Amino acid sequence: MRWVVAVLLRGLVLAALWWVLVEGRARYAGYGLAAVPLALVVSLWLVPAGGFALGPRPTGWRQVAGRTGGVLALVGWYARQVVAGGVDVARRLLRREPDVAPVVRRTRFHLPPGPARQLAVGMYGLMPGAVVSGTDGDLVWLHSLDAAMHPERQWLALEERIARAAGLDLTDQP
Repeated sequence: MRWVVAVLLRGLVLAALWWVLVEGRARYAGYGLAAVPLALVVSLWLVPAGGFALGPRPTGWRQVAGRTGGVLALVGWYARQVVAGGVDVARRLLRREPDVAPVVRRTRFHLPPGPARQLAVGMYGLMPGAVVSGTDGDLVWLHSLDAAMHPERQWLALEERIARAAGLDLTDQP
């Protein structure tokens, strides 16, 4: 029964997203009747209902509210980082003499192995001028266009926000 509810909720979220993307125009409803179920099938194939969790299941409304706040804080912070990073990268690369001095920094994961750690690697790689160039156990190599972008500080800030959104405690980690 829980699986059915999860699938229905995911379908409703995808339908709502479709409605927003087409700006509520009814003339696109036919496309939505094909796109939403297809997106639902693909999403269930990629992430089975109930099979993916960034952290422990919340047990009360306070935890749900805290994690919801964490997700909103993560999204807001990430959006600011992407915009500011994009402007910085464009500024550096559009000069007559590009202002880049690439660096690779090695640091440790603070998140436990699993989906939250994988999310951090993926999100960091989407930040302008930054990419994870490798991992080995609890070590991660951060490539950045310049040391002045403070890759270790960015990484830790990202991990802290993901931990809050996932309901994880980084103090328990090495």
